Amino acid sequence: MLIDCTQCKARVNAEEVAQFIGFDDETQFDVRYVFLRCPSCITPLLTVQWRPEEGETWDSARRLYPPIRRISFRVPMELRRSFQEALQCHESGHYLATALMCRRTLEGVCSHHLGNVKNLSQALKELHSKQIIDDRLCEWATALRDDGNLAAHDISARISHEDAEDLVDFSEAILDYVFVLRDRFVKYKSRRAKRRMKPRGKGA
Repeated sequence: MLIDCTQCKARVNAEEVAQFIGFDDETQFDVRYVFLRCPSCITPLLTVQWRPEEGETWDSARRLYPPIRRISFRVPMELRRSFQEALQCHESGHYLATALMCRRTLEGVCSHHLGNVKNLSQALKELHSKQIIDDRLCEWATALRDDGNLAAHDISARISHEDAEDLVDFSEAILDYVFVLRDRFVKYKSRRAKRRMKPRGKGA
């Protein structure tokens, strides 16, 4: 079975070790779990597939282990798409491309809040001044911008595996903060304020 191996950073023809076929009550489809191993590095892999009924073709395998990182659906679709491409570039070992896609994702965050972005450095300062990102995230975002610019304009640039992994982590943290945690905290404060306004019973 062709599947991406996170250890080899490549698509490999993994060897099937065992499988389990059952029925998924939620989808009302047959479900097939396949335990595999990479023929090169022996990394264990687990995939899942569905089919409408017996005799039909199984759909494309989706890797369950090692898990594929997925960003929250609260993040706008175009930003999720850019981030997923950054992940794919990182998993396949294309680290310059990873830096470029992380920068593209960051630029998308700025565009979402500020409209057309002509200067990313200035846009980040504006996000910071509007308190959309805090001091630490602004520092991370600036690092993303710098490495993204390096990957785009310096033909001799190199991005290491470790740096690319950090860039992906920082991008995910920015997306999570701006589109998930920030909104959740606003709603939490609203609920908390309403709770305080409720009259307390005697003896409270």
